Amino acid sequence: MGLLAQKCFDGGVEIVEEYHKIDATIRSTREAVAKNPPAVFEAAACSPDGAYSRIDILRKCLEEGVWDLVEVKSTTSVKDYHIDDMALQRYAFAGEGYDIGWIRGACGTDLHSCINCQSSSFFPYQPASAPRCLRDGLA
Repeated sequence: MGLLAQKCFDGGVEIVEEYHKIDATIRSTREAVAKNPPAVFEAAACSPDGAYSRIDILRKCLEEGVWDLVEVKSTTSVKDYHIDDMALQRYAFAGEGYDIGWIRGACGTDLHSCINCQSSSFFPYQPASAPRCLRDGLA
């Protein structure tokens, strides 16, 4: 499912370190972000108090200068624990210093419409004012 989602974000960079190599994964994510790609796949972050998380897609919203978190799930519906996962991801990435715009969860039942912001399968976090690049839809 993740590889399919990555095809929706041209020019993205994948973090390839194994999940348990936390320091290397965070370092690779920082290095990738410094190169300013449109998206980073399997990005990692850690808050100052030690909350570590990875996100399927860390997407740069260039017009607003914020990062959107996109989590892809191979399921037919949003589960309560998905929302908990997304809350931890937001906490870790915000704690790492990323300015978070939107948090989106794409369900595998209709990945294309989920990624294009037209599905009710998204998780409910939204900022008070939506970044323009999301109001216009994902590329």
